[in-house]
This record gives sequence, structure tokens and C-alpha cells, in this order.
Amino acid sequence: MFTTKTRAEIAVVGGGAAGIAASLQASRAGAKTVLVEQGFQVGGNMTTGGVGWPGLFHAWGRQIIDGCAYELITNTVVSAGGQLPDFTKPVGIKHWHHQIKINMPLYVLIAEEALTLAGVAIKYHASPVSIKDESGRW
Repeated sequence: MFTTKTRAEIAVVGGGAAGIAASLQASRAGAKTVLVEQGFQVGGNMTTGGVGWPGLFHAWGRQIIDGCAYELITNTVVSAGGQLPDFTKPVGIKHWHHQIKINMPLYVLIAEEALTLAGVAIKYHASPVSIKDESGRW
């Protein structure tokens, strides 16, 4: 049996878009953070799953979602030489016109770099099988 112990204040299980954002925010807030991902890269459905169209960040001509998730998306688009849609122009029921197409492999690199720079310990090919109470700490 192979075991590895990582001590952290925050353990995030799953390196999809939500796991990346949670890990980044926790680490940037000063918590020692570990991200546990069963696969070989971060991004989840957005990368490994092949869905390179992250959800909508804008509605009704204004931004409704911001933070590190949007930061990673915009960094990916700019780094690839792309352009964000003009979110101020209403598209009616054609909401997909405001979706942002990303370069999936580039997103993985940008997300991994951001996680590493923030101090997040990334554990690939791993899945937690137990947690242990040590003197009132899990």
C-alpha cells in the first residue's frame, strides 16, 4: 500500500474549475492548501472533459462573476492572442455568444502556474481514502 501524508490547513478534493478557485482563494488568503486531483491535470470538464467553453461570467450587459476563476480565463484568452466578447452588447436569447472559448492546454498551464505561485501543493493521481484526527485537528 502506498501512502503519503501532506499537512495542510485546507484540503481541496478535485482539481476542476471550482477546486482550482477554492485552492487559489484559500492559499492567497494565507492558508496552507493542498489540492488533490485523481487525474493528470487540473481543469476537470473544462480541460480533460473537452468542454473548452467555461460558463457565462456576464449577463444583461454586466459582469456577474469575477475573482480568480475569471482571472484565469481572461489570462488564458489574452495569452493565446484571443479576444473576449463584447459583453456590453445584448445578445437576447443567444446567450452562447457571450461564452468564452479557451485554449484548453494553455489553461492547464496557466492554472497550474497560478496554483504553484500561490503556494498550493498539487497532488496528482491521488485520491484521499482517509482523514485522521490528531489532537482535535483533522
